[in-house]
Amino acid sequence: MFEIKRLGLLSMAKIGAVFMAIIGLISIVGLTISKGGSFNPVVLVLVPLTYAVVGFVLGAVLAFLYNIVARFIGGMKIELEKADESFESDELEFDEEESEFTQT
Repeated sequence: MFEIKRLGLLSMAKIGAVFMAIIGLISIVGLTISKGGSFNPVVLVLVPLTYAVVGFVLGAVLAFLYNIVARFIGGMKIELEKADESFESDELEFDEEESEFTQT
């Protein structure tokens, strides 16, 4: 078991911004389709942008709160498993005559 002791504020803020921008874009496209296809291009930009700003702020706030709570009661515990290594290869060499890679 591993424990997430701390979340980076900026990384959480960026993730929140991207997720919320996608949700905003999906929302405005869905609303546009339901209204018969007519839309204002400014709204198509402003809604996802507004969602992204809100997501950025909320992501930072949630990371900040998580860090405070984790300090007192401990962080989330996660169980990790080593990935299947059967797909890992040794070195590959490029055979120019055959125009392909071969495993050495």
